[in-house]
Amino acid sequence: DRFLGGIGINLWHLLSDLEKEVAAFDPENVIAFGAGTLAGTLTPTACRVVVNSKNIFSGGLGSGSAGGFFSSELKYAGYDNIIVSGKAEKPTYIYIRTDSVSIEDASSVWGRTTWETEERLTKQLGNRQLEILSIGPAGENQVPAACVVVNRSRSASRCGLGAVMGAKNLKAIVVKGSGGIKVADPEGFMEACREMTQKILKTETTRKLRKYGTPVSFAKWNEQSALPTLNFQVTQMDLDKAQGLSVDILKENHIQRNYGCFACPLHCSQYLAIPDGPYAGTSGEKIECQNLWDFGTKLGIENLAAIIKASALCFELGLDINNATGAISWAFECYQKGILTDKDTDGLQLNWGDHAVINTLLQKMARKEGFGALLAKGSREAAQIVGKGSEQFAIHIKGQELAEELRAFKAWALGITVAERGGAHT
Repeated sequence: DRFLGGIGINLWHLLSDLEKEVAAFDPENVIAFGAGTLAGTLTPTACRVVVNSKNIFSGGLGSGSAGGFFSSELKYAGYDNIIVSGKAEKPTYIYIRTDSVSIEDASSVWGRTTWETEERLTKQLGNRQLEILSIGPAGENQVPAACVVVNRSRSASRCGLGAVMGAKNLKAIVVKGSGGIKVADPEGFMEACREMTQKILKTETTRKLRKYGTPVSFAKWNEQSALPTLNFQVTQMDLDKAQGLSVDILKENHIQRNYGCFACPLHCSQYLAIPDGPYAGTSGEKIECQNLWDFGTKLGIENLAAIIKASALCFELGLDINNATGAISWAFECYQKGILTDKDTDGLQLNWGDHAVINTLLQKMARKEGFGALLAKGSREAAQIVGKGSEQFAIHIKGQELAEELRAFKAWALGITVAERGGAHT
């Protein structure tokens, strides 16, 4: 009654069940998954699943959320929250149905990407209508930048939540529900939903989001010098170069169709494809404005196809793009300043905008291979190991890579600086 549902119930369990001394990777740690209070109903935009645990970077609150259809399916199976503690002896997944819950062997999907995991589990269980939440190689290897991936293209990111699942040998949670949700006043409830939906649909913001998704805001942020460019060295991408990342090009060359999460009238998601060039054949779902920040401005990539490819790779590997690109951009600036050389980077030349090298580093990070093992620690810890003044290029708050430029908007900066989980809005 005090905490309603979703994140409230999750945090109540964390505060009630955990001693302060418990570390993120300890078996005693708890990771909680909660469907929003109104998830599963027709309340517009009520589609979130919230994931909470100890924050790997700060030792405090870890929190992330994802849209899609997982939360509503969990409600239809009869559950609001899943609270996981302990550690499985071998790789496992949790299989939740309306009439049963079981812990299953995940050895057939351990070591697989999130996309491969979803495909294999749907085939093994003989049902393509399942909702699946999983981790990729990054989570299995307990990389702090690991996230939890839902529906292939939604992620509960930041704070190392995917790594906590990996430490528990929990590869995935699979849900199939057949129930429903009752409300006390169906007629009044539906009228309220209709009113809210109509209000949302009338806005200019909705019109733009339906056409382009959140990348529609990229140009404005850049014009206002409010983007983390070349590891925060400057605050703006060259305006002519930024035209290569425009939503007009995104719409013309890559967006195949638009769709939305459960019960959401915004329809701000897109199915994307790359028709030609070195990444021809790559397809995926939904990039956000921050994908353009992280790969475009932070790392200097100047074409959309390369950003779509890198973003899809992060979804497959289960890497949070904010934390992954934060560590990589630290390395690029250290290379630019001569602190790191080819001898340190497995022979890779870290030149701004080299998307082939960036994709290689993402793979190495997720698997902790070679130079990627250093990057996998995050920029703060990596800088402490390297020294040589590299600490000043590790841009973080509470140990977590900073996602956003802070120098343009003071109130925005204050909110991010004091945010409980560190280094991000929301």
